[in-house]
Amino acid sequence: MQSINFLFVTVSVEQIFGGEPIGISPSEFTQSTLPSSLRFQQQSPMIEQARRRNALLARHPDLEGPQNQVCPRPWVSDNLVGTSDCQFRWELQLRPPKIHPQRRGSKQKLHQLQNRQIHSSLEAPTFPHTSPSISLLRIETTGKFFSFTSPLGFRRIIHQKKSHPNSFNPRTNDKVSATCFPAMFNFGDSSSDTGGNHAAFPTETAAEYPPYGQTYFGAPQARYSDGRLYIDFLTEVFGLRYLDPYFQSVTSDFATGVNFAIAWSTAQKILDYKTLFPLATQVQQFQLFKMEVAEVLSGASALLAERGLQPVTTTTSSTVEESQHPYKTLYSQLFGQQNVTVDSTATAPDPALKDALEVARRVPLMEYFDQGLYIISTGTNDFNAGIAKQQTLSQIQAYLPNIVSAISDAVTAIYNEGARNILVGGVGPIGCLPVQLTVLTYTVTDLDNFGCVAPWNTLARSYNVLLKQQLVNLTTLLPSANIIYMDNYQLQHNLLFNGTENGVTVGLKSCCGVPSSYNFNPRVQCGETGIIDGGVYLESVTCPDPTTYSVWDGYHYTEAANRYFVQQLLSGRYFDPPFSLTPANCTTNTI
Repeated sequence: MQSINFLFVTVSVEQIFGGEPIGISPSEFTQSTLPSSLRFQQQSPMIEQARRRNALLARHPDLEGPQNQVCPRPWVSDNLVGTSDCQFRWELQLRPPKIHPQRRGSKQKLHQLQNRQIHSSLEAPTFPHTSPSISLLRIETTGKFFSFTSPLGFRRIIHQKKSHPNSFNPRTNDKVSATCFPAMFNFGDSSSDTGGNHAAFPTETAAEYPPYGQTYFGAPQARYSDGRLYIDFLTEVFGLRYLDPYFQSVTSDFATGVNFAIAWSTAQKILDYKTLFPLATQVQQFQLFKMEVAEVLSGASALLAERGLQPVTTTTSSTVEESQHPYKTLYSQLFGQQNVTVDSTATAPDPALKDALEVARRVPLMEYFDQGLYIISTGTNDFNAGIAKQQTLSQIQAYLPNIVSAISDAVTAIYNEGARNILVGGVGPIGCLPVQLTVLTYTVTDLDNFGCVAPWNTLARSYNVLLKQQLVNLTTLLPSANIIYMDNYQLQHNLLFNGTENGVTVGLKSCCGVPSSYNFNPRVQCGETGIIDGGVYLESVTCPDPTTYSVWDGYHYTEAANRYFVQQLLSGRYFDPPFSLTPANCTTNTI
């Protein structure tokens, strides 16, 4: 294990627990004198934090949580570690920020970080047992300075490429025809969450920590996979930006769509489950979003009219979204570095117009709400909620109509807002997922020929039949829309068990998890380590080649699986009634 070479110039530490520091003395706070468990190590953060945490427990058993429980994930991943449910404890792990050269502006950010010297402090959130704080005056490494303003700010610096992952999509520069869907609006759960849960509950999302995101992004991107989700591949197909989550407050660009999906979401409202954002809430967010977009575009249009200007659509732009979005083009002409089409007198400094166009170019045009592609894929967590509450198959069967009704209401609501191309996904073979194969109670006779828990798959298929029939009914009630059933069950089942066709050879085991029959342990999950049952140490392991696995972490699919899903959807094989994702004259990217 190789230590990172940090040179401490001036460091002051205040960390008091009942008047006494834990494990170290502030007067002796140097890299050479730190206990081995607290030295800065260049290794997976979650693994290293767990080892340090275990070392602290060995020296301070009084800090251990009740009944040797595995404490929840840390609230700050790279500098301070603490939990709200277990007795609080802290550690240091300061590392230089990781900068991706392909990110726009990353070299400039690295230069700024290397040449700034800021005196500031880090304050930890208040917990029931203690209220610690740590003050860092200056840290120097290889002659350059790094500055940290707060636990959240420090975290954002370290994970700069993760904080707003959706601004970068290499396929937006590909030439895709304007006759494809100009925008996408997505509703769902963690299978298509591109950062909503992270934005709503910072530092509490499993997908914020390694090894999530390792395959494509090289670091966590708040996605529940080793890389891209199926919704990411769909945006690549159409040459659009990755969808920003609705909750993302900084650097969001919703010009080509919004992602309302969020982890733990259910179709129906379940008061005693983890979700705070069921499908109905996501639809309400969409309705509010559309109303606010109308106000923004109306205001921008009025200002342009006052100045005798009009939005300009161009077909010469290097990106699809700019070639279709007139406010982006006009903003570039008026306030960009190059101004070749507008008279200099018309481009005098105009703060009001600039502010209006700055917002208008980041929202969809109103016609996009009619022309866009809408996706609703949820319902799995409604089953998971019943399983978590140890409900029987018959008890869950009884509320399947409620799930269908919630989805039907959502389809009707977005139809009333202009949606005309709506994909609605059924649930997959939940009895084949490692999480259910591990936590469900069943006998060998309950397993089918594929090794899945047959009764639960039967329940999933029963639900899909109800959903499909209701969508047929909606087609009659809402005749102007394409309301399409997306057969997630057969799509995912084919992935799991047709390895010769799709290249995936491991179907029922997780790529990331504690080694076991299904590589899943509900108490120590992907990216975690922990001590359970009074002293049993468990550590998650990641498979060497995720492209050969269908399931990533016991719940969610790998990037390879998500790519396969979209490739199959493009073939039209899993839609009922038949539907093409590539309308006439639509040219798409190959994934």
